[in-house]
Amino acid sequence: MNEQQSTEIKVLLQYLEAFLPADDTDSDVVLKSSQDIQDDLSVMVEISLGDISKEMLACGYKIEVDADDKPKWRMMHK
Repeated sequence: MNEQQSTEIKVLLQYLEAFLPADDTDSDVVLKSSQDIQDDLSVMVEISLGDISKEMLACGYKIEVDADDKPKWRMMHK
């Protein structure tokens, strides 16, 4: 991992500190795609969708298919 990637991942992980992985029993679930997260972080870093997905899986986030048949990460605010 190069220095730039390390910075991108650090920013993503700090962003994720505002959220917990949501499971099937949680209410007030926030659904965000990797693209949504990339857009949120675009004012700070350029991070690939693949890096976001890899870190989301490593942190225990699960995927839900929304009403538009799009995969989204199940998240909830701390």
